[in-house]
Amino acid sequence: MSASTVAPRRTQLSLWRFWNAEAAVAAGTALLLPLGFQVLGLAGFNRTLYPLIAFAVAGWLHARRSPWYLGLCIWLFAASPMIRRMADYDLGYEPSSTVLLAPYVACLWAGVTGVPYMLRPGARYAGAFLALFACIVYGVLVAVFQDRLLAAMVESLKWVIGPFLALHILADASRRAAYRHVVVLAFVLSGVLMALYGIHQFVSPTAWDIEWVSNVRQEGMTSIGTPEPYGIRVFSTMHSAGSLGAFLMAAMLFALALPVTFAVPSLLPIMLAIGLAQYRAIWAGTVLAIGCVALIGPVRERGRILMASFAVILSLGALSTVPEMEYTLGERFRSLTELRSDASGEDRLQQYEQFLGRGEELLTGYGLGTGSGSLVGQTAGGPGYIDGGLLVTCVALGLPAALVFFCALFLIVVRVVTLARKLPGEGFLYAAIVVGWIVQLPFGAIHAGEHGIPAWLAIGLALAGGRARAAELGGQR
Repeated sequence: MSASTVAPRRTQLSLWRFWNAEAAVAAGTALLLPLGFQVLGLAGFNRTLYPLIAFAVAGWLHARRSPWYLGLCIWLFAASPMIRRMADYDLGYEPSSTVLLAPYVACLWAGVTGVPYMLRPGARYAGAFLALFACIVYGVLVAVFQDRLLAAMVESLKWVIGPFLALHILADASRRAAYRHVVVLAFVLSGVLMALYGIHQFVSPTAWDIEWVSNVRQEGMTSIGTPEPYGIRVFSTMHSAGSLGAFLMAAMLFALALPVTFAVPSLLPIMLAIGLAQYRAIWAGTVLAIGCVALIGPVRERGRILMASFAVILSLGALSTVPEMEYTLGERFRSLTELRSDASGEDRLQQYEQFLGRGEELLTGYGLGTGSGSLVGQTAGGPGYIDGGLLVTCVALGLPAALVFFCALFLIVVRVVTLARKLPGEGFLYAAIVVGWIVQLPFGAIHAGEHGIPAWLAIGLALAGGRARAAELGGQR
């Protein structure tokens, strides 16, 4: 039996050995320390010190080449929105909170290793990333000519951190096994905790969640639901149902790679919380991702699809025992076949119709950082609020640059899919995550911000595997 055949099993058995002091530091920085500030009545420290501490600890872990640098970044994205809501509950609501900067400034350290690799002559897989960053720079320059430098720089953070993380892993391909273990462990642990919190949030939301929902509804974000039991569209510890769904989809797929004793208990709450997020694009992406595992996964892994299906059945069965849950999800399922009668579906259709009617105005684009919404707000002469990823990119970059951006993005996706069968025991999971992610592009700006973090990490792990494999075959330059 070859080493590659038994490696996945050894990976499963040794997974928990990767929990160490650095993992505890990451968990303490992302969640335990800010919770301590709240308990001690020092919520103001979370607004001022939390991003700084996150940046410093991330720099320390990065300097040590610790794989738990990635774990810290994942947990900061998962925890910081809840820390923000708790701080707002104590100190008063802030529409733009400095607490949310913590994961973004932590991810900047990935650029310290990723960018030099990308600029290295002949670096494997670097060309597509260069094209992505060139388009982002173009979007910033357009904004500069319109006197929006600060807004563009802030918005560009959402676009660059995902590729930074992917390049960080790719640049250190020899340590991809350690990165893989940490990413799997971080996603599954946080996924289970977020799922349990989300279920509780739906049944009995906390005071800080209720107040935050009330405040964002006043700003026009009514899709979040109503601030009452069984009325919230579950977002758990995160900022929105979409970002929660993206993290839970990755956690669900990574759980499939764990031994059954860990996988089954993890899948049940995760699948239940995905349902309560009521995000149809995530539902579709999750189903497609599971289908990818069934089609391209090893034969021994296809039994795990049956396990996932069983978890879905049990989760739906649990929902049916609570009338309020059954009604909420029933209405959302019916909207899948009645898109024209559904408010959010109708809004997205109108966005595309309006875009097609004024495409000639978008050759140069409006640049990054033009207002509220995913990227483009209701600015003077602007196209208004949009949230579809295709539209967001075309409006921000203009049609020619957006075409280059999409071509580079899809080249990366295709490369990950082609590597699926060449990376035994892991490649099919990366492909499933990326495919389940990219199909949501028409419905949301999944390539920017926290929505894209799971997929960019999967991209980095897949491409690092391809680079390591090429080196073994003598093909690396």
